[in-house]
Amino acid sequence: MEEVCTACHGSRVGNEYLGKNAQCSPDVHYIKGRMKCKDCHTSDQMHGDGKQYPHRYAVENSPTCIGCHKEIYSSAAQNRDQHTTNKDSVSCQVCHSQAYTNCFGCHVAKTKEDQKYFEVESHSIGFKIGLNPNQSKKHPEKYVTVRHVPVDHDTFDFYVKDALSNFDVQPTWKMATPHNIQRKTAQNSACNNCHGNSRLFLLKTGIRSGYLNANRPVIVSYEEIPDRIEKKDMPIRK
Repeated sequence: MEEVCTACHGSRVGNEYLGKNAQCSPDVHYIKGRMKCKDCHTSDQMHGDGKQYPHRYAVENSPTCIGCHKEIYSSAAQNRDQHTTNKDSVSCQVCHSQAYTNCFGCHVAKTKEDQKYFEVESHSIGFKIGLNPNQSKKHPEKYVTVRHVPVDHDTFDFYVKDALSNFDVQPTWKMATPHNIQRKTAQNSACNNCHGNSRLFLLKTGIRSGYLNANRPVIVSYEEIPDRIEKKDMPIRK
């Protein structure tokens, strides 16, 4: 796995799954099940099924959490009410992901020796909930985790000036499925760790200057943040 899969997908997926990011634990599937990438990602899903899709989350045979965890809606399941209530409202990662890597300001160029390279302005470990820009039958959730990708207006200016003339067409905060799952996380340990907690949501005030128009589809307004839950209305946790 580390010589093939994470050799390319190591900086984000690999580090998150294996718990190499500071203050983050390895994914529960790795710790408890010693699962490898191919346990969820089949060869035809990775190499293509002969169909063209607009983006990776539209791929029909990509893995889903509920594909293995059907029991969460059963009458005997712990936290059944929470799962049933939030079904189709929040993605699994909103409740079960830890913080993950976000990158900003990637630029590509050449050295004097004609060696191509890229450099990233900055990166950080964080957690943000945004709106789902591509709701579908497979991904109907309103709220999803979003990750910042490092593309910038002038990423390719060294080669072509103003190459990204349609920069605002796609968000730079992308729907994300971080591979750092835990059963218990900071946000799901108490209802109001998420409800009413504006710090977890991707707000207009948290968008860098120049990125606002591109990210309008994923920005959460204050009115869209779920209200705090009064103690009398909180579900009983087993």
